[in-house]
Amino acid sequence: MRILRFSAVRFRNFAQTALEPGPGVNVIFGENGQGKTNLIESVWLFTGCRSFRTAENAEMIRHGETAAALEAAFLSNGREQSARLVITRRRELTLNGFPEATSRRMLGVFPAIAFSPATLRMVQGSPGGRRRFLDIALSMLQPSYAVCLSKYIKTLAQRNAVLAKAGLMQAAALRDALSLWDEVLAKEAALLLLARRRYMERFAPGAAEFYSGAAGGREALSVRYVCKGAPQALFEAGDAEALAAQLRKS
Repeated sequence: MRILRFSAVRFRNFAQTALEPGPGVNVIFGENGQGKTNLIESVWLFTGCRSFRTAENAEMIRHGETAAALEAAFLSNGREQSARLVITRRRELTLNGFPEATSRRMLGVFPAIAFSPATLRMVQGSPGGRRRFLDIALSMLQPSYAVCLSKYIKTLAQRNAVLAKAGLMQAAALRDALSLWDEVLAKEAALLLLARRRYMERFAPGAAEFYSGAAGGREALSVRYVCKGAPQALFEAGDAEALAAQLRKS
């Protein structure tokens, strides 16, 4: 994927800005507070993922304005494409001239990686940060993974809603309701876990090679994905049905 042209209007501190990257490596530099990270953030939004800085759309709109607009022309999947993203309370996407129901339609169309000081928390912080890295990477590579992840999150929210009403339900009705949601959760969770394991199997050799070069061969890096909700042997067997059955028991 390569960006050909990019523009941002009323985004963060930008009234209006435009960028036409060269075909090679491009370096963005300037004084503190001029908007270097804002520019990277605005480009990143075309991946279809949330901002790596905030979960609130309103924070990305220039002060005093009600909407921001981003446009990009880029080479992807062997052809030139274009996209427009309007940010209000939500994000409205137009891809190649056609409105899309969600900006997540860009997953796999505009792959990108953003590295910032906060990225170090993936190593130093909680497992949640590492799972989020895997979820973003896999969603870009496999849009079907994003669909599965979305279904899992929605199902979990519905299950939690049932638990919130537990005091108003009879025991038998509560068990039946939870059993239904647990069945769906276990199935989707098994698919997510196995996709993460396969990704890490592909990721590990390259990560080890890169780290060895950065460390001058003095240190070695070993990476693997471990599932604590099921026996490792069952997890590594790659049987989604068997793994789902084990998850329902745990």
